[in-house]
Amino acid sequence: MFVVVIIICITIIIIIMMVVVVVVLESLYNRYTTANAITLAYAYHDDAAALLLM
Repeated sequence: MFVVVIIICITIIIIIMMVVVVVVLESLYNRYTTANAITLAYAYHDDAAALLLM
């Protein structure tokens, strides 16, 4: 019974760590893509405005 409790605790800890890693990676990826989108929009905002006016 004691071994089962230890295994369950280890499993829960591993799941929590995996979730944390996924959340951190998602936030880093989102920050990176958002920064790229902002720089691209800033670089091409004249072209975008010209296309919108056409």
